[in-house]
Amino acid sequence: MLNYQKILNNYNNVNSITFESTNNSDVKQTTTPTIQKSVEDSVEIISQKLEEEKVSNKKAITVGISVLILSTLVAVLNPKNSKNLTNKLTIMRDNFAAKLERNKSKDNLSGKIHRACSTGIDWSLKALQFSNNFNSAKDVAFKWFCTEKKEFLSVRDLRKRRKLKNMDKKFRNIMTKPYNAITKWFDNIGKYTVKTKYRSVSKKMDNIENLLIRYRDRIPESERSIFDSKINEIKRAREYFNESNVLQRLDEQEKLMNNLEKDFLNRYEQYKHGFGNKWVDKGTHVSNNMTFWAEEILMPTRDRLELQGKEAVTKLVGNQKDKKGLYDELIDLVGTHLDKQEKESLIKTLEKTDKKLRNANHSECVDYFDKKRDLILGSAPTDIVTAIGGLGLSGILITTADSKDEKITNALTGAFPVIAGLGASMAFTAMLFSGVKGMLYGALTSVGLSKLGSIIDKQYFKPDKKNVSKEVINA
Repeated sequence: MLNYQKILNNYNNVNSITFESTNNSDVKQTTTPTIQKSVEDSVEIISQKLEEEKVSNKKAITVGISVLILSTLVAVLNPKNSKNLTNKLTIMRDNFAAKLERNKSKDNLSGKIHRACSTGIDWSLKALQFSNNFNSAKDVAFKWFCTEKKEFLSVRDLRKRRKLKNMDKKFRNIMTKPYNAITKWFDNIGKYTVKTKYRSVSKKMDNIENLLIRYRDRIPESERSIFDSKINEIKRAREYFNESNVLQRLDEQEKLMNNLEKDFLNRYEQYKHGFGNKWVDKGTHVSNNMTFWAEEILMPTRDRLELQGKEAVTKLVGNQKDKKGLYDELIDLVGTHLDKQEKESLIKTLEKTDKKLRNANHSECVDYFDKKRDLILGSAPTDIVTAIGGLGLSGILITTADSKDEKITNALTGAFPVIAGLGASMAFTAMLFSGVKGMLYGALTSVGLSKLGSIIDKQYFKPDKKNVSKEVINA
């Protein structure tokens, strides 16, 4: 790296140099212009380098923003990513409703504002939930287009029908395998995330048990049988979170969703035919269906699974209100025989374990369940198609370059970072990160890769400029 400050100092020193008169006037006349030119060339290179760095930073930021926009487009067309916004709107609506309830005079200005805000947010919430049905319909339609056999019974000409069926067969032979592979890949990422979280919390539980067993000898012999009984009970309770049992439950979730696509299409038909029924009020019909149908269909199942998971968690670590878990009972048993520091260490370890266990169980029973629901309907391949459509801009970025060097530069600092950043964003979402976090991490990934691409481009594809710079500096 060039030492810019040193060169600038040398430049100032040269400007202040005065050469005393000597007999060798030729040396004086030739040396001064040579040094002056060398320094001027160095300053020019510094300016060029600074300008290149500025362009590189600007390009990296542009790439990051592009990835953020593209990943936002993918997120908008994915039902899972609207969930956090839905939750926030629900909290806002409930807060305004509570303020309205506390307001003694509901007809004053404050009461009217709270009522208007509550009503507006409620309709926004319903509209957002209902919009997810369009996403689900889009996913189901694309799934049918890529994987389902079509009879074309509406085509009366048998010759045309055979041609269409042959075309459909060839298309499905091409599309079905990659379609299923993409869905399986996203599913495996989600499963791996759940497994990883449970592995992490398992280590925490091992640490607690090892500490407790270490303190076993300190308790009276009459209480050791109770201690051993509790330890064995903990081991039995922990079997619920064994990896094999977790994977079995995740596979069972898919079985519980076998009829989801059929139920969703039935709900759509009922909604559509409702407008043709003269006995049904159209406004009421719309209002009664402003929900996310796929989520509504499976909500009783998810609630049941979530309750089972919470009960298993509570058995080990208790709850935050009044119920103690098995670990709490053991800590109470040995706690009276420990010093303050030892007991505090146990309690802190349990608090961390509690948090991790609840988080892992939430990922299994809620995050993965919702992700699996969308995958069953076909969200992953349509996410990929949406991303590919946006990435067409990256191809244009390369092909419109005037020279081979420009194409390499655009590929390393623009196209590849955009593709990788968007891929990272989708991977983070598949890993059950929230939509916002996935988009931000993807954008940051693209910025970093753009900067790295700029360095690689200078080091390996434009070495001539680097060598010229060194020669001038060494002159």
